[in-house]
Amino acid sequence: MAGCSRECSTSINCQTTRVLDNRASSIDSCDETTPLISIPRGPSRSAVEVCILIFIFFGGFAIGVYLLIVEGEERPANFPFYLVERAEWGASGEPQGQPLNHRIVNHVLVFHTRSVQCEGYRCAQIMRSLQHDFRGRNFTDVPHNFLVSNDGRTFEAQGWRLQSEFSGLAERNISLAVGLIGNFTQLTPKKHQLEETRALINEAIHRGKLNRNFGIFVVRNATEHPQDAQAMIDAVKSWPNWRHVIEYS
Repeated sequence: MAGCSRECSTSINCQTTRVLDNRASSIDSCDETTPLISIPRGPSRSAVEVCILIFIFFGGFAIGVYLLIVEGEERPANFPFYLVERAEWGASGEPQGQPLNHRIVNHVLVFHTRSVQCEGYRCAQIMRSLQHDFRGRNFTDVPHNFLVSNDGRTFEAQGWRLQSEFSGLAERNISLAVGLIGNFTQLTPKKHQLEETRALINEAIHRGKLNRNFGIFVVRNATEHPQDAQAMIDAVKSWPNWRHVIEYS
């Protein structure tokens, strides 16, 4: 019996050992090949990075194309009118011109100032300088109704209410006088300057300050230069409502 007991004990221990070994082997096998919890696999990291790079590339390409289109696009003639009033550019005093009867205004007279051009904050300085210069030339103020800068802004001079101070012009009492800041005998006015001039004309019509059947005239002084304002004339004469050049000295 003692011998049998030892054999049985040994047999049981061996079987137990085999069972434990089998379980351990099964667990090892699961750890190596079969996860206990099935987790769905997403796209690999490299695939996600490639997708992001493609998105950035095409996004940047689309933005670049858009900017090129906007840069080369002609802004419509009715783009927002930008008025800088006298107080904003630091005008001294008030204009003393004659009242303008808007019911008969049907001329737009376009001049150039024969001065330096301006952009941004320098335009207020240029306007004050022009005011000082014109007062030294027997004008009481800047004689135009409005001046237009090459960055596309309109500066109030005589404004809507008064006639221009160009007393030698027969058209004075039926016109709005618009001056482009700069010398445009050889240099063509900037695109935004021309567009703002057209926006000013549209605004005048909208406010009832200009007849819809108006004409556009460029005023030049041939005593200053034989081809005075010629580059400006070439730019403006293709506009609708263009009429002709007026000689004035």
